[in-house]
Amino acid sequence: MSTVSVDTLGKLLDLTPRRIQQLVKEGVLPRPIERGQYEVVACVRTYVRHLSTLRYAESDDLQAQRTRLVKAQADRAERENAIAAGNLIDVAIAAQVISDALSDAPDDWRDRAVSALKGMQCHPV
Repeated sequence: MSTVSVDTLGKLLDLTPRRIQQLVKEGVLPRPIERGQYEVVACVRTYVRHLSTLRYAESDDLQAQRTRLVKAQADRAERENAIAAGNLIDVAIAAQVISDALSDAPDDWRDRAVSALKGMQCHPV
């Protein structure tokens, strides 16, 4: 079992001595055998495993982001196609048409109809 100082381990792993101490505190790296003396093989193995775990976690996160992006793009294209085909209408336009159609109706009817549409998004007709 070969041990090295925190400075040597830091150079080997490309980390500062402070970061090594943080990783030990977080449980990523094993505790020193003696004060400031770390077992080289154990530290390198656990640090490589740690980096591998981080890489897979980032990869999963990136895949999830790509999936959300593709879904959003597909939803947008579907909505645009439905609008172009006349299957969806803009709520603001619908509210104006209803308001105009109810112009001779009592104010409270028109106001209720228009306010009911205000909170909506595009919906099939």
